[in-house]
Amino acid sequence: HDLDNALNEIPFDEIVGIACLTRRWETSFHWDLFAKHGVRLAFDTNRLVNRVHSVGGKIEKVNYVSTAEYIEKIEQKEDLLFVKRSQYKPEREWRIVCRVPAGQMATKNVVKYVPFEWDDLVKITISPHFEISDYHFYKAMILKMLKVVGAEKIRVLHSSLFESNKIRNAEGDFEEDEK
Repeated sequence: HDLDNALNEIPFDEIVGIACLTRRWETSFHWDLFAKHGVRLAFDTNRLVNRVHSVGGKIEKVNYVSTAEYIEKIEQKEDLLFVKRSQYKPEREWRIVCRVPAGQMATKNVVKYVPFEWDDLVKITISPHFEISDYHFYKAMILKMLKVVGAEKIRVLHSSLFESNKIRNAEGDFEEDEK
């Protein structure tokens, strides 16, 4: 909904690509909502930022505002590409946004527009929702794929979220994730 509002203010002669990321990933909230039976891709931050900037894109933290402030921003036709209502603050979202004139070779899919390389990935973490036997199957499959593309150095791990006595889903250690 917030992204739809942001995109409604973009001129029709531009294409906007958006990718959403977070530094706060080892929580049941994130796994359940975004990748219950998927994977987490961890990027080298500096390489990621350089790739985004190389195509004139921006990567920024989302600014969380109250509903009243959000409505005011809509009414004033402010740029909402990095704004979200405060109810979504637990996501701790960052966004990559690329605005490209429609006449250029462009795509709405940021992954196809930003020139990502396999070296930009540091590790792949498999969802904690998979049993350990399934994890071994998927890890073998991912490692085989990484070998084919020459990216054997990328680590493949299983999330240990549910193996811990302390499920870190509360607000206590957000600052730690921002380092």
